[in-house]
Amino acid sequence: MSCESYEHQAQNRQHLLALVNDLVAAAKDPEDTFEDVPLDLRHRRVKAKPRFPREWRMTDQRRLELEEQRRQQAIGDLERAEKGLLVDGQKAIDGYLMQRVIEEQEQQARAAEMATAAKTRARRSPGSLCTIYPRDRGAGVGGGTQWLRILPESSIECIATLLKRVRCAAE
Repeated sequence: MSCESYEHQAQNRQHLLALVNDLVAAAKDPEDTFEDVPLDLRHRRVKAKPRFPREWRMTDQRRLELEEQRRQQAIGDLERAEKGLLVDGQKAIDGYLMQRVIEEQEQQARAAEMATAAKTRARRSPGSLCTIYPRDRGAGVGGGTQWLRILPESSIECIATLLKRVRCAAE
């Protein structure tokens, strides 16, 4: 609340204090019953409280029936477990996870084998170390000439093989 009816701030505060005191006194007055104030409850919806039926209440007879059903279920579970028909969920999940781990390890081993096999093939075959590519891939200058591509790990034998190929191609 604020008030700027008076010239000084202290006067405005004093006015607000008097107004609040009058409101509190009117609220505490037991003679005012608010009968003259109309009460409209159309916006207020009454929520129905759920009631627990008497038939659903636990009785001694129903408690005994439930205990007997639980005993029968436990006996049935023991019989199924002895026959091996009872599924243990935790064992099934553990088995699945172990199977996934084994499959992933096998895939990694296969990938490592393929990588090492590719490396050994590249080292063993001299064609992969030094290759002669013809330059007729496009319409460029010197379309009939040949150029060499020698990889860094080439050896003297590879260079000799290249020289032989170049001589054969030149003849």
